[in-house]
Amino acid sequence: LFDAVNCLAKGNARLLVLGRKHMLSNSSNWKREIMKEIQNKAEFFFAENISEDDAFLLYATLQSGKHCKFVTRDFLRDHKACLSDSVTRHLFRKWQRGHQIAFSHSTEGKGIKFL
Repeated sequence: LFDAVNCLAKGNARLLVLGRKHMLSNSSNWKREIMKEIQNKAEFFFAENISEDDAFLLYATLQSGKHCKFVTRDFLRDHKACLSDSVTRHLFRKWQRGHQIAFSHSTEGKGIKFL
């Protein structure tokens, strides 16, 4: 998360990070000082820990306009499976391909690479 936000912030992108409230607790996965640094570069919305945050992600992306992109490692297969017909599933996949940014760790082991 830290690498992704830093990389996107360099391009002066307006960023919203959707997460869960447990990210605010100091732990081995979420260091308080790193989270504070990220919060200086992005807006945050923290959902309840038990919530399904994909719905927030999809809503925020759709409400932010046609040029909005989202970054997640989730392929949203559960959401596609809930769509009632093949035409709607096709439209969702087409929209997803145009708006989802995937990333991987760089081969050099430093930072990330957006695909």
